[in-house]
Amino acid sequence: MSEEIAVEAPVESEVPPAEVESAPADDRDPSGTWRIIENPKKIQTSEGEDVSITIVLGKGEILNKPRVVWIKGKWNEITKGDRYNMETSQSIGKIEAKMTFKAPKMSDSGLYTIRIFSRTEKVEDTFNLQVGPFDGNQKKIVIGKARKSVQIEQENMDVDFRARLKKSAAPRDHEKISFKYGISDLRGMLRRLADTKKNNKKGNMFAMRLNDTAAYQVGDKIVLECTLVNETHSVRWFQNGREITSNKRVQCSAKGAVRTCTIDSCAITDDSSIYCLCGDERTQCEVFVRAPPVTIVSGFEDLAVTDGEEAVFHATISAENGRYKILKDGIELQRTELVRMKKQGCEVTLTLPAANLDDAGFYQIQTNGDESFAELLVEKKIVEFKSGFTDCKVNFNESAEFKCEVSERDAVGKWFKDGKEVEASDRIEIRDIGCIRKIIINNVQPEDQGEYEYRVDGKKPVKMSACLEAVEVVIEKKKEAPKLFLSQSASKEITVKVGGVVSFDFGITGDPKPKVEWLFNGDPLSEDGKRMQIVEDGDKTSLKINSAKRSDTGLYCIRVTSEAGEDNHEMLIKVIDLPGPPGKPVISDLNDESCRVDWTPPLDDGDCASRGYIVERKKIKAQRWIRLNGEFTNYHNYLVRRLVDGNTYQVRITAVNECGTGLPSEPSDAFTPIAPTSEVTSFRLGRLTDTSIELNWRQPADVGAAGVGGYLIQQQILPGQMGKANAEDAREDAWVDAKDKLLSAQTITINLDALDTGKNYYFRICTVNAAGKSKWVHVGPICCAESIEDPQIVLPRALKKRVTVPVGQKIHLNVPIQGKPKPAIIWNKINMVEIPSLATVRNADGSSILHIRESERSDSGIYLVTVKVGDNEVSARIDVAVVDVPSKVIKPTIKEIIGTAVCLEWKAPKDDGNTEIIGYTVEKRTKRHGADGDWYICHDKVRHKQCQVQDLIVGNEYQFRIRAFNEVGIGPEAITKNFANITKEALTFNRFLPEHKERFYAPEFTTILNKRNLVVGFNAMLHCAVKALPPAKITWFKNKMPLPDVGKYIQKDEIGVVQLELMRAKTSDTGTYTVVAENCHGKATLESYVIVREPSERLHE
Repeated sequence: MSEEIAVEAPVESEVPPAEVESAPADDRDPSGTWRIIENPKKIQTSEGEDVSITIVLGKGEILNKPRVVWIKGKWNEITKGDRYNMETSQSIGKIEAKMTFKAPKMSDSGLYTIRIFSRTEKVEDTFNLQVGPFDGNQKKIVIGKARKSVQIEQENMDVDFRARLKKSAAPRDHEKISFKYGISDLRGMLRRLADTKKNNKKGNMFAMRLNDTAAYQVGDKIVLECTLVNETHSVRWFQNGREITSNKRVQCSAKGAVRTCTIDSCAITDDSSIYCLCGDERTQCEVFVRAPPVTIVSGFEDLAVTDGEEAVFHATISAENGRYKILKDGIELQRTELVRMKKQGCEVTLTLPAANLDDAGFYQIQTNGDESFAELLVEKKIVEFKSGFTDCKVNFNESAEFKCEVSERDAVGKWFKDGKEVEASDRIEIRDIGCIRKIIINNVQPEDQGEYEYRVDGKKPVKMSACLEAVEVVIEKKKEAPKLFLSQSASKEITVKVGGVVSFDFGITGDPKPKVEWLFNGDPLSEDGKRMQIVEDGDKTSLKINSAKRSDTGLYCIRVTSEAGEDNHEMLIKVIDLPGPPGKPVISDLNDESCRVDWTPPLDDGDCASRGYIVERKKIKAQRWIRLNGEFTNYHNYLVRRLVDGNTYQVRITAVNECGTGLPSEPSDAFTPIAPTSEVTSFRLGRLTDTSIELNWRQPADVGAAGVGGYLIQQQILPGQMGKANAEDAREDAWVDAKDKLLSAQTITINLDALDTGKNYYFRICTVNAAGKSKWVHVGPICCAESIEDPQIVLPRALKKRVTVPVGQKIHLNVPIQGKPKPAIIWNKINMVEIPSLATVRNADGSSILHIRESERSDSGIYLVTVKVGDNEVSARIDVAVVDVPSKVIKPTIKEIIGTAVCLEWKAPKDDGNTEIIGYTVEKRTKRHGADGDWYICHDKVRHKQCQVQDLIVGNEYQFRIRAFNEVGIGPEAITKNFANITKEALTFNRFLPEHKERFYAPEFTTILNKRNLVVGFNAMLHCAVKALPPAKITWFKNKMPLPDVGKYIQKDEIGVVQLELMRAKTSDTGTYTVVAENCHGKATLESYVIVREPSERLHE
C-alpha cells in the first residue's frame, strides 16, 4: 500500500527513482558523453534501515558504456562490500546506477559524489544522505502548509491486507494500516478475509458466483450479482445469517438467470457477510463499508507560555468515534503525567500541566483524512514588578520604608544603595513576605541618603529604584528676616506613577509664626480636601496628593513669610503613565518563513523612558496573541521568524516603559508568508530549425503555497562564430524577454520562432508568483540552425570563363551553392550598387539563379555572388558580356587609283559590339546602275583596314561600301563618297637616258632596322638593306658593345641585305642593337631596340 512520505520523513526501504522521460534519439550528446538526467539529490532514512539511491544516465554513446564511481565526500572512494552494494542496469537509451546502504549509521550522513567516466569526458554530481535515529518509522511534521488534505483511495476490488502484513512482523504496521483506513477491528477483518475461500466454495448451482470481497464507503450503492445455471431456480439472500427482505432501501431482483441484491446508500451496519442461497449451495461475499475520512473542523492554535505554565491545545474533529493521533515534531505522544489527552465528543484537548523549555516545538493532530499543527513557544519566566516605590523624603531620625511587589513568590533579589549591596543590620531590616519585597531603615542618618534599588536575579536583572532624602529644617531666630535652612540645598525631581501618592512634610520655625503658602507653577495651590490636601500641624506643614494625575506634573514651591522676612523651597514633581499605542505595524521583506516589521513610536511616551517593545503575532482565525520576543526590543523594527508558508498572520506592537505595559497598536494588515518556487527542472533544448528553437522544461520540484503564477523566459545573442559562442560572454544588461507576456503555469514547452538564423542564443527561465521570481535556470549557447556547414560556391566550368550573350537574349546564371543553415545570397555588379532592375534572383535549395529576360548592352559586366552563413562568407565572380554587331566603319576613302586597281582605306568602327571584330567585307557597284544598284563582293573578309580592288573595268566609275562583322553578325554599311573612275591611259614611249653617276659612294641604309618584341625561347632576325661601293664592312653592336662571333648570333651580309639572327632569345638579350656599315668613303649607322619577354607577359600585353 503506497504511502505519501512527508518532507524529512524517514525512508522505509528504498528511494525509487522518479519517472524519467525517455530522451529522443536525436537528443544524444554529440560527443557521446553520458549525462546524469535524474538525481534525487537528497535521501533520508533511519539508523539501521536499508536505503537505496538510483541515478539515471542518458544521452550517451550506447556502444561505449560509462564507468561509475561512488565517492563519499570528495575523495573517499566506496567499494562493494558488507555495507555497500552497487548495481548497474541498462535499458533502451539509458543506464540506471543503483547504490544500496546496508544498515546505515548516523555517521554515514553527509555529501556523496558520483562520477561518470565516458570515453571523452568526465561528469559528476552530488547527493546528500541524512541518517536519523531510529524512531519507529513515524512521519515528521510537514512544515509548509497549515492544513494538508490526505487523499483517500477508492479500493473496490482489493481489500486483502494479509499480503502486506506478512511482509513486516512489527505490530506497528498493523496499527498504521488500521488508522489510515479507519478500521476499528483489524484482526476481525483479517479473520473474515481468511474465511472467504472456505465460505465461497465452487458448486453446480451457480454459473458465476459473488466476489469474495467488496469494499464501499458510507453512502455508496451496493450491488451484488450472481448468475444461476438454471434460471428457474429461486434464491434467498442473507446478511449475517438473517434473511434479507426487499424494502425501500434493499431490493432483491431476478432477471433471467441473474440474481441481484441492491442496497441504496449503505451504512456502517451494512459491513457484514452477505450470501445468496440456492438450495443447499451458497455463494458469499464479505462486504466492507468504510466510514468517510475523519477531518479536522478546527485545529490547534499557536501557544506561547512561560516555563512552568500550563499549555492547552484544543481541536475539533468531524466524528465522535473518529480516531486521531497527536504528535510532537513527528513523534507520536503517549499519555503521561506531563501529557494529558482528553476527548469529549468531537472535542480533543491536549494539556501540558507544567510546560518546560523542552516542550517547545510543533504539535500535530492527525486523522486519516486531515491534519493540523501549531507551534508551542516556551519562554523563561520574566519577573516583573506589579507595584513599585517612589522617591521618599523623611526627616532625620525617622524611619524610611521602600516596598515593591514582584510577580513571582520565589523570585530572588537584593537591595542596593548607590550601586552597592545593602546588608541587613540592627538599623536596616530586609523582609520578603510572599511577593512583597521590603526594606526598612530606622533612625535615618545623613549617610543613608542616596538611590535605593531592588534587583531580581536572572539572565537579565530586573530592577526598580528610588531616592531617599532626609530633610532637616532649622529656622534661626535672628534680628534679620527668618530663613529656612535645609540639610541638602539642591532641589530634586520626584517621580511618581499615575494613581500614586505624593506626600511632603516640612517643619517650620520662626518668630513670629510665619505664614505658609504652597505654589504650583507660580500660582497658589488650591486644595479640594480629598485628592489634594494641605495640613498644618503646629510647627509642621504637609502636602499630600492622592491618585496623582498627569496634570499634577509641575514645579511645587513652599514659601514661608513673616514680618522678619521669608524663605522658600522648590520641588519638581513628575507624574508618569503607561505609554500610548505605537503606530500601525508595516510588513516588508516577506518570504516563506520570516518578515520585517516596522512601526513608529507612540505619540504619548508617558513622560518616562521606554524600556522597549513587545512584538506579538497571531493567525488570522485565532484569538490568542503569541509573544515573539522574550526580551524587549529597543528598535522600531523587528524580524519575525518561524512563520509557516501558507498561513495568514497579523502582528501588533506594545510599548513598555518604567510605568508598565501600554496599549497594543492596531494590528497590521493580514499577510501570508509565501516564497518563490524552486528553480525549474529539466530545462532543455527540443526541436531545432533554422528559424526557431523549441525549449522544454518541467515544473519546479517545490511549488509552495503561492503556486506558479507563470514562467518568464529571457534570451540574449552571444558574440562569436556560429556554434562557437561561450556562455561566459553573457552580459546581465543584455537579457530581453523572449515573449511579451508571462507563459501560463500549465505551459511546459514553447517554440520561439522568427529568430535570426545562425545566431548563438542563450536562454534562461524562472517562475513568477506573488512572492517574486525563482532562481534562473540557463540553457545554451544554442545556435539557431538545424545543422552547420561552411558556405561554398561551386562554379560550373561554363561560368568560369567569359559568358557571351547576344543582345536581346536572356541571361541565365545558375550557381550551385552549399551551406547550412540556409545561407544569405547576395548578387552585386562590380562598380554598381545594385544589380539591374530587370534582373530576377531566385534562391532554391542548393542553388541561386540570376535571370534577365531581355539583355541589354548595359547588362555587361562582372557579377559578384556572395554566400553568407553566419559570420562566414564566400564570393565568386562571373564575367558576362552582352554582344552586338559592330557599328559602321569610319571614313571609307578611295586612297589611290592605279590603272584598273583601286586602293581603299578606312578606320575601325567606334563600337565593336563588345566582341572582337573578325573582319570587313568590301563590295562595289557601278555608277550607271544607280543608287539602287546591286552590290558585288570584292573581298568577303579583310582583316586590315585597307585593301586593293583590282581588275576593274576601264571606263566605269565605281563606288565601294565596307561593313565590319564579328561573331554576332555584319554591321551597318559605310559607302565611299566619291567614285573611282577607271580611265584608259595613252602609252607614250620615253627613251631612258641613264644619269651619270659617280662610281664610288659612301654606305647608305635604304631600309630601317625594325624594332622587335620577342618571346623567350624563340629565334628572331634583325635585317636591313644597305648600299655602298665599294661594299661596306658590317659590324654589329649590342648596347655599344661588339657582338662576339659565336653560334648564338648569326651574321649575314649578302647582296646589300644585312641580317642578324638571334638563336633562342633570352630576357638578357633585351637591349639596343646597332649596325655600322663602313667603307673608305664613309660610315652609316642604324639602331633598333629589341625587347625579350616571358610568354605570360606577352599574353598579358
